[in-house]
Amino acid sequence: MRNKILIAIVAIILIGAGIYLVLVHTNKGPLWIIDKITYKTKDGLELEAWFLRPKEIKGTYPAIACFHHAWGNRDDFLKLFPYFAEAGIMAISPNLPRGTPTFNPRRYLDLIDTLDYLETLSFIDKKRLGIVTSSLSVNTGALAITGKPNVIADVMLSGPIMMEETRKWLTINSNLALFIAVSKYETLNYQLMLEYYARSLNPLTKAYFIDNKEKKFVVEYHGTYLLDTYPETVPMIQQFMMDVFKIPKKTNGYLKKPLPDNIVNTISTDGLPVFATFAVPKDKKSDIPAVVLYPPRYHSRTYYDSLVNILLSKGFAVLAPNNKRTCRYKDKESEFLCDREIKGALKFLRSQKKIDKNRIAIVFPSAYFPVAKYMYINNQLKTKKVIFVQNGDMDYGIKPLEIKKDPDKIIYIKTPNFDKLVSIIEKKI
Repeated sequence: MRNKILIAIVAIILIGAGIYLVLVHTNKGPLWIIDKITYKTKDGLELEAWFLRPKEIKGTYPAIACFHHAWGNRDDFLKLFPYFAEAGIMAISPNLPRGTPTFNPRRYLDLIDTLDYLETLSFIDKKRLGIVTSSLSVNTGALAITGKPNVIADVMLSGPIMMEETRKWLTINSNLALFIAVSKYETLNYQLMLEYYARSLNPLTKAYFIDNKEKKFVVEYHGTYLLDTYPETVPMIQQFMMDVFKIPKKTNGYLKKPLPDNIVNTISTDGLPVFATFAVPKDKKSDIPAVVLYPPRYHSRTYYDSLVNILLSKGFAVLAPNNKRTCRYKDKESEFLCDREIKGALKFLRSQKKIDKNRIAIVFPSAYFPVAKYMYINNQLKTKKVIFVQNGDMDYGIKPLEIKKDPDKIIYIKTPNFDKLVSIIEKKI
């Protein structure tokens, strides 16, 4: 009798599990993936990009090109990708390495070349294209689409439009819908965005004018930071794109793996997420020495890709965070925009059980010299080695020699040299 009861219970559990699996898979849409791709601009530069697509491509799809701000990178839009997948929209997010849009006129041509690349793909619906732009890329993005009437959606994350002909085109082109998100305390940008919103002829144009609590402009309320500081903007962008592309309901596409391989989120001490490469040697299980690599200005964590592989082969774990807030001052010298990110990265690294907490090195390029000096003097780094690299960028008036001389902890390299870096790390860590 007891055996019969047990058999019945097992049968009920199995049937229930089967029904659950059927329901789950019935309600789930197609699987989407994030590919790492490269494509060439017309002048031969090879751009790296994330490309969001369904694993099995069927028919044609609307597509969005995401263009980061001056010191951003392709990772800035990963937060949007699950929402685009859910709506059945492909997306491309390239690294744009040619400095700031203001200083390099080739930058907006890279944006045009990206849209041209999308138009070469047979599975892209050429009549349903959109862009997402941030900060100064709002200007170059608007310039890039003036000759592309098939780009019918433009998301502007708190950036200025500085060219009068572009401003006029945006406000008289009824085929183009705008989604504007900006803090009211970015005085000039807010006034410009307010004007474009008022003058747009497209009924689908929307705006999110943010009345932030601090009642002043701070970088956390600017550009792609809005996706973190005001997460409600993410589903708002999704719905905007669905409305413009005439997608009546979500296809429930899903990303089984929302972040690409070896990408993690390290959390700043103020809660802001920072994407980073994190890799550990596969053949080592404990007491692994580690290196933190910060990129130069206008570069992302991928600047160190080749160095990451070399260090892994030599038994080092590597954490290479993005340069999220450019290490500029916030209000005063003792308050930086990135010290909390450095602390967050170290906290993440020390939380990993395999890592030897007493053997961690940090590599700082020129842009980080002021904050590194401040953190070192105030005993906030607490690492085995601090390596300064003069990378040809501004040195911000700081020389490592100003820091208390400590040859066992501080090393200064005048120019970038990966071989020299590896040699120092092997000998000193």
